[in-house]
Amino acid sequence: VSAADDVNNDGVGDIIVGALYANPPPSETDAGISYVIYGRSLAMQVSNPFGDIQLTTGATPLPTSVGFRILGAAAADQSGFSVSAAGDVNGDSIDDVIVGALKADGPNGANCGISYVIFGRSLAAQVANPFGDIKLTTGA
Repeated sequence: VSAADDVNNDGVGDIIVGALYANPPPSETDAGISYVIYGRSLAMQVSNPFGDIQLTTGATPLPTSVGFRILGAAAADQSGFSVSAAGDVNGDSIDDVIVGALKADGPNGANCGISYVIFGRSLAAQVANPFGDIKLTTGA
């Protein structure tokens, strides 16, 4: 679990939760899932409280008003081993996150690990085209 700064650029801090042994669809054993949960202002919580948030591993993504999932690329990658805010990596004034996949295969061999940077997007851009699930890949 880590602070994710403000990846949806709504002025409220968000969090990221890594679940390295989660099995994302369609049955990728231990591929891992990271969950970005959008923060809410006190006014938003009073008018529309969160209630319980189910961090799902099945085919159904998180409701776009709650956040989004980052699905590990392949079985046994253990994506979500490390999760963190990354600051504004691409210079668009919106915060980004970084996800580590401990045992992902990469250009340096098997189980060498890979880190992924996921760029944040403005709330307006997400309303027009929601994140939904983001499936990581190890290809070019």
